[in-house]
Amino acid sequence: MRQYSRWDLADRHRPPINLIVSNVPGPDEPLYVSGARLVGIWSMGPILENIGLNITVWSYLDQLNFGLVACPDAVPDLRRLAGLLRDSLDEVRKVL
Repeated sequence: MRQYSRWDLADRHRPPINLIVSNVPGPDEPLYVSGARLVGIWSMGPILENIGLNITVWSYLDQLNFGLVACPDAVPDLRRLAGLLRDSLDEVRKVL
């Protein structure tokens, strides 16, 4: 990606992708920091040139935590997208 940016390739053609989705498997046992139990793990991935949305999913114990980062030009209402994601996951839970 460094070379892609350094050579201004995004100015010469459309990038091959515009969304990054990462799934990071986390621990299935509780973690502790200075004796305090960690309640969840959230992380944010990078927004790169002409890639307007990054969704990073961490599993931790029995939960999935989503981190969403977006360029406001590409995704003007990220809160709405997060709400729609929650609604969709609720629908999947009902089926299971």
